[in-house]
Amino acid sequence: MNKYKPYCKLRNKLIMACAMVMLSFQACKKADNFYNKLQALPQIDNTKNFTYKPAYIVGDTLAITGKLYPENKLQIAIGGKPAPIVKIEKIKDGFGNILDQVFIIITNEMTGKAKEVKIISGDNTTLGAAIDVFTPGGTGSFNNELTSTVLKTFNNGSQNIFLNCQNGKGDIYYYSAVNKDLRQINKNGQETILYDLSGALIPGGAAITKFQAGGVDPMGQSLYFSARTSGTNYVFGKIDLNSKQLTVLNQSQTIAAPYEGSVNAVKMIISEIYPDSKGNVYLGIGINDGSNGSTLPDAIARYSKADDNIKYLYKNLIYGGTSYAGMPGTSSPFSNTGVTLRFSPDEKLLYVMEESVDFTAIIEVYDLDARVKLNDFTTSDRAGTGSKFNVLGPFSSLQFNMGTGRDVNQTFGYLPLPGRRLQVLLFQAGAQTFGFPKWVVFDFADQRTYAYAPGTFNQSSGTYAFRNGDELLNYDEEGNLYATSNGKSYLLKTQEQ
Repeated sequence: MNKYKPYCKLRNKLIMACAMVMLSFQACKKADNFYNKLQALPQIDNTKNFTYKPAYIVGDTLAITGKLYPENKLQIAIGGKPAPIVKIEKIKDGFGNILDQVFIIITNEMTGKAKEVKIISGDNTTLGAAIDVFTPGGTGSFNNELTSTVLKTFNNGSQNIFLNCQNGKGDIYYYSAVNKDLRQINKNGQETILYDLSGALIPGGAAITKFQAGGVDPMGQSLYFSARTSGTNYVFGKIDLNSKQLTVLNQSQTIAAPYEGSVNAVKMIISEIYPDSKGNVYLGIGINDGSNGSTLPDAIARYSKADDNIKYLYKNLIYGGTSYAGMPGTSSPFSNTGVTLRFSPDEKLLYVMEESVDFTAIIEVYDLDARVKLNDFTTSDRAGTGSKFNVLGPFSSLQFNMGTGRDVNQTFGYLPLPGRRLQVLLFQAGAQTFGFPKWVVFDFADQRTYAYAPGTFNQSSGTYAFRNGDELLNYDEEGNLYATSNGKSYLLKTQEQ
């Protein structure tokens, strides 16, 4: 028997105990180091009161709140670009905890979608939720303020009927109530008589007694119109602007079955006409004079030049499902008397603006052919706070007074622009010192508004003003806008100052 064996066992136990103590000490040290490192790691507070917005405009201030350790050489980068820190504060959350609140300025170098938000404090880095960064302007924006000039003066202009043609060339088409003819004004103010309807006879010998509506395709080749004749008929016609040939597509006395089918066989009355560049014409069916509180059509249909057929898209915007038994089409989700409509034919889009008495307004965008809603935007400023002067930014961050066109002291225009955009002149009551009225674009593709031109729109020192019944009609290659003013007494054109 080895007399040293008991001592060996004791020694081994001591060695193992020492090793365990050392391992435990190292583990504790690692745990302490990990805890210290975790404590030093910047943490962003994403609770409701402190989370930052998902999108910003260049020049905005972004506030990031949390345990940020500014004393550890704090740095913030947006999209890899250093962010200027303009202020750091200590604040308390709802539980009395002390938080850091750091304010940075969004710069032009940060523009783009899904830009990374990086917080660097000492040797530690934390990533926050990515943001979208936009410039104050957008597609077609001007660098300087806009003013207006008179392109045309109308006699008895309130009776003129302007035809729909948003072709981006500045062309204005209208029916002259005084001369009973169809005319074009180009972007330089030159006027041309296109077709004399005063002596035009519809097949059967009937004369046109009341012009209802019209539209010209973007190429300026085909003019479509709706009118009442000396009989009890309504006529839907087409004029080839090159050959000056008039073709009657439909004559009807009322809206009734058959609603769909060959254009010359259906029974319809047309109040709105919006041609596209592919031979389709979107039609407002039914004429409402406002006596029932509405000027909306009873239905929306599409005429296709390719097969000469009429197809219903939406039906019964006002009267519900009992007025026209068996009328095809999708029942519309909008039937408020405070609704106005705008069409963008080439994009197959319908804009629906609904206004409430408290200046709450909803804009919805529909795919005409698919008959589905694509986007919407809602705004209000019931509290009447200064937030109503902040009209540029992501839809989710905006809150201001807005009408839908019934009251031009709130908004004017709603002209569809390519790219799922609406052009408006935005007013805020008593806010002239804040740069109102100003041209603003509602961009439904990027879900934000942007300035079409900086500063205040100068309406020729107040001599010309937009009133109820005036229309924003078209735009040209330079981005200038064309609108009637003073109750259709003038045609105005904007220009950069």
